[in-house]
Amino acid sequence: MISDAPMAVLEPGAVLLLASRGIVEAKCKAEEFGLQRVKDVLQQSKAADAKELCVSVLDQVQQFMRTAPKHDDVTALALARNS
Repeated sequence: MISDAPMAVLEPGAVLLLASRGIVEAKCKAEEFGLQRVKDVLQQSKAADAKELCVSVLDQVQQFMRTAPKHDDVTALALARNS
């Protein structure tokens, strides 16, 4: 049986950023990186493409933690529509 899949469209200039739970829950002392920081990185990013945005998110998590993440669930995936 084949069913119709829902469809989402990114408008020109739009970006979709997926961040794993490991990014959101990355900790420095008792404080989590959190969704708000992920959102802030996305909104403040000057990244030219999706890869740069992902690198920016991962860099910000590392700066927040003051060390490279050692847990295994640290993933950022971005889709960017240029035109």
